[in-house]
Amino acid sequence: MSQPTWIKSVSVGLLLLSAACGTPSLMPSVVSGQNLDALAAQSTAKYGMGALITRDEPDISAENGMSVQAELPESVDLRPQMSPVANQGHFGSCTAFATIKGFREWLCRKEGRPTELSPRFFWYASRKFLDQKTQPDAGDQAKMHNTGLPTGFAMNTLKVWGTVAEKSFPYPTLAQFASIGKLPEAEQDPALDQLAAVEPPKAMFEEAKRLKVDQTIYTIGSIRGMRKAFSEGKPVVIAARLFTGFQSANAAKTGMIPVPNLKTDKEIGGHAMCAVGFDNKRKVIIVRNSWGTNWGDGGHCYIPYEYFKLKDSEGRALVRGGWTIR
Repeated sequence: MSQPTWIKSVSVGLLLLSAACGTPSLMPSVVSGQNLDALAAQSTAKYGMGALITRDEPDISAENGMSVQAELPESVDLRPQMSPVANQGHFGSCTAFATIKGFREWLCRKEGRPTELSPRFFWYASRKFLDQKTQPDAGDQAKMHNTGLPTGFAMNTLKVWGTVAEKSFPYPTLAQFASIGKLPEAEQDPALDQLAAVEPPKAMFEEAKRLKVDQTIYTIGSIRGMRKAFSEGKPVVIAARLFTGFQSANAAKTGMIPVPNLKTDKEIGGHAMCAVGFDNKRKVIIVRNSWGTNWGDGGHCYIPYEYFKLKDSEGRALVRGGWTIR
């Protein structure tokens, strides 16, 4: 599958670092002409979500994905190679968790330097850059709301900076989120916005560059391609349009995600996750979520191949992205 123009731009170095704080000076065209506030508003649910599924996010297709390939195993499970599943709480930070707690911590382990990383720093830095580009007159006063990120933007931003250690810029505790949940409903969103706007020290941007990704980042366009990546030991970052079945009691207990009925099921928003394997016999992709280990199967879920077959009213797949490294 061909890469969008903005991804190619990243690969030839169009993302540059500014002298002020280490942020990229050019933004991929992923945000051009799109209402990111509207996308963010769709990504609210009982659990934190937050993936902005833009038109530039490439589809992951089930076409040819059902076939059995002799050169690939019947199943691959990368969960033992991953760091522990984390909990994003009530922030719309799922893309940062899939990118940092899932993909980047896996890469640290692969490189022989297992490290607990800060999704909060990456989420803040990436949102600030995104807001400055969509609010060009705001400058440093761009509003840092509790909102999400496109997965393609986040994965390619790893080429510019990574993040810092969790201890350097720790994530809010579940107790902090619980205390916000006890506030009057009208006060909860402003309180989350205030917590999401806490700024890391500027020196951390230099520290974060030590954890940027040097490998080529690319997108996979099919289940078959994902199976190949898993067989090579690589997790894959995805963004999915979710429906009410994802929040069902059965999904929370077993991790089995039902295939939605697009005529009757209500869409609840976009969610980024890190896919970590497949089972061809069960015809499912194994996916690492960011809702803690008490949800699903130890924090993981199983998305049927059939889910990838579904198309929206514009003919686009419900699951997009498919980002990994070569």
